Amino acid sequence: MFVHRGDLQGVRVSVHEKDYGPPFLKVAFLLDASRQEGFRFGIGGRFTVLDLGGPASEWRSDLSIGQVNRLSTEYYYRIKGGKFFVAPRLFYLEDSLPLYQGDTQISDFTTRQTGGAVDVGYAFGRFQELRVGYTLSHDRLAVTKGQNAFDPLKGRSTDFHVKWVYEGQDSAMVPRHGVRASVQGAWVMDHPGVNRTYPIADVNFGYAHSFNRNYSFLANVAGGSAPSEEALTTAFALGGVGRLEALGRGRMLGNHYYYGGARVLRTLAS
Repeated sequence: MFVHRGDLQGVRVSVHEKDYGPPFLKVAFLLDASRQEGFRFGIGGRFTVLDLGGPASEWRSDLSIGQVNRLSTEYYYRIKGGKFFVAPRLFYLEDSLPLYQGDTQISDFTTRQTGGAVDVGYAFGRFQELRVGYTLSHDRLAVTKGQNAFDPLKGRSTDFHVKWVYEGQDSAMVPRHGVRASVQGAWVMDHPGVNRTYPIADVNFGYAHSFNRNYSFLANVAGGSAPSEEALTTAFALGGVGRLEALGRGRMLGNHYYYGGARVLRTLAS
């Protein structure tokens, strides 16, 4: 509404807190039917509390049950509402990947991680951040089913890590324009089955561009490297959505990898 104060004229804006959030709860479902693994199902969600403890701070928790079992929570605190932040987190993750000999699935590789981490970093803006931190977890690695099964490798895992991320695409799932890039590395002090310290690195870059309302071009390049230790032969995985779709999920495992891919998407409906 318009208001007058003496000779001045202005507009009065009344702000009311939303009655439906925050906090926010988003529910997710996993439905995946592939020739290699059959039907996979999962359910989960994300609970987010904004501005907890100060402006731009956030408490985020994720839960997933089914094919991937995950429970994690992170408190992202912007110090005095500025650019610097601290982010402690706790996590539990249990996942499995099929192991192949030729075209035949012979075993399952399972991982289980329970632990926590704390990061400190700097937010350059809404779409870019740099963080460094320390991780401590208890890991369990095993190959189950089939002739290649072995007793689990389990023990403490610790590392110092650094990660830079730029998120400039309009969608995390099917982007139509923008650039996404990440560079991360770690110095690992402890890992089950490895009796020395070692470095590990991973680089990813994605580009998306729309020609018109119907056609979009996507390109991705990535690469990573870890020491040639037998316990790290599953450090990286290729295969599945976004990384060689013609192969099963995690079909190619290894200590080192490089990848490049491009595709054209055609919109079928608005």
